[in-house]
Amino acid sequence: MRAQAESERNWLQFYIVTLPEVSSVRTIDVVAHKQSELLLRDHSPWLLDQYILVDVAGDGNCRAVTLDMYGHELL
Repeated sequence: MRAQAESERNWLQFYIVTLPEVSSVRTIDVVAHKQSELLLRDHSPWLLDQYILVDVAGDGNCRAVTLDMYGHELL
């Protein structure tokens, strides 16, 4: 994982790409993922105290990371 992160950083530097500033997600800007909340309420309710489950487009992987880091989904 560390090697992959280093490789990504090198590519960003090579192509002179800068990422936006990291910011926090505001809960008023997101839509809750109700199915996940219901599932966790039954099986691991403690997670709901620590995390906000949000509905993101697509399969959610990249968009969830972008939402967490920058406060919005990049399209």
